[in-house]
Amino acid sequence: MQPTPPPPSNASPESVLPWRQLALLSVGVALAHLAVLGGLGRLHITPGASSEPPMRSLAVRSLEAAREGAAAVPVPAVPPPARATVRPRPKPADSPTSELRQAVDKAQQAPIAPDSVAPSIPDGSATQAVTAALQAPAPVSAPAATGAAAAEEPSHPAARPVRETRQQPGRLQLPRSTRLAYEIAANKFPFNAQAELQWRTDGRSYSALLELRKFVLVRSQSSNGSVDADGLAPLRFSDKTRSEQAAHFERDRGRVLFSANTPDAPLLAGAQDRLSLLLQLAAMVSGEPEKYPTATTISLQVVGAREADIWLFTVGEWQTLDFAGSSMNTLKLTRNPRQPYDQRVELWLAPDLDYLPARVRITEANGDFIDQQWRATLAP
Repeated sequence: MQPTPPPPSNASPESVLPWRQLALLSVGVALAHLAVLGGLGRLHITPGASSEPPMRSLAVRSLEAAREGAAAVPVPAVPPPARATVRPRPKPADSPTSELRQAVDKAQQAPIAPDSVAPSIPDGSATQAVTAALQAPAPVSAPAATGAAAAEEPSHPAARPVRETRQQPGRLQLPRSTRLAYEIAANKFPFNAQAELQWRTDGRSYSALLELRKFVLVRSQSSNGSVDADGLAPLRFSDKTRSEQAAHFERDRGRVLFSANTPDAPLLAGAQDRLSLLLQLAAMVSGEPEKYPTATTISLQVVGAREADIWLFTVGEWQTLDFAGSSMNTLKLTRNPRQPYDQRVELWLAPDLDYLPARVRITEANGDFIDQQWRATLAP
């Protein structure tokens, strides 16, 4: 390149100045273009980030660097904004509660027709109604029986419908004072024995005695107490074979104490001992026989000489029994065992005996039994 010839000496200073300024301006523009092109070559564009702000900043800084004769400063890349992770809400289990919630949400989102009129509901009542409906337990429906199974009544006594009656007699009719003689058969000995039940009451107090004899006294049970609105209220029960064991009813403390040094038992309302039980059942059924249809369950606390337990009697069918040429219409009650060593007690209550038992059969867990059947009615 040849050097630029100097201007003629006769040129005036006003003509030389514009030429120099034009040359400097051209050089500055060229340097600015070179700086811009170099910065664009080093620039990395990040996906998702806006490129307008970096370009504007780069152009301004490049012009300033070109004017000062320095290199352009690279602009750091701007990281893309972090994306929020949205986890899907677990689907609720199919239940009456979830279906009710879905129905409520759907009803709230449903558009209201222009011509429909919403009923006036006080504030908070709608929320309370929905909350109560959501908290209400779902009804459990049993499958309906079909065909012959629906028409056939279960034959097993445990499968029949049970109407439980607590010991709260509304109308009682105590048996009249009497003496009943019984014949006793048992599988433990080949001969029969005799028993006698002595029952006395004046309407305010009572005494009962059951004696089993075979030439000599074998066993006796006695019960003494008062009579109140709930029937018999025993105070003492004793059971005697070779020695005597007794249970004492402390009604002011609500406890039953045993002479055998076994633990005390709580005294429940309407509790009976093993002998007064026969008389209390007679008074209950005699007072309101219509209250005890078949399959009714009678629940009573029964106290023995060593312990107390809850006995459940199931009312059975009416049966006709024959005793030494005499026939009696009887209502059968059965106490089924609940524990492995419980006794099975069967009673046949006879209206001809003021609903006192015409027959009592007690079966042990090992199969041993005692069968006590009416023989005669004696004067008190």
